[in-house]
Amino acid sequence: DEAENIERHILDRSSQVDRTLLPLYIVHEHLGNAFGLSSGEVTKITTDLGVPVSQPNASRTLSGTAAKYVIGDRVRKKGQPVRYKLSRRGAQYLQAVIRGTSNENAS
Repeated sequence: DEAENIERHILDRSSQVDRTLLPLYIVHEHLGNAFGLSSGEVTKITTDLGVPVSQPNASRTLSGTAAKYVIGDRVRKKGQPVRYKLSRRGAQYLQAVIRGTSNENAS
């Protein structure tokens, strides 16, 4: 059920924020938020899912539009990868998107 909703509400839509947050959501929900992901790892996962988000776009999205939904493990510095985890607010937002009840249309 959740997989169908993810496909319908995230993968079939063009929201870069939602696509970028999806790998973080999977780590948060199914792997116990055990580790963070860098923007490069987010790019690899979204590419594997068939909805590629380029590394610069993932990085820009995580530090910009999606910043209110993630927690970074360090301050951004050129050449230093930041590992991001989904915050409680981010998990609530993505659950609402997956259920199809989100009223925020971040693109």
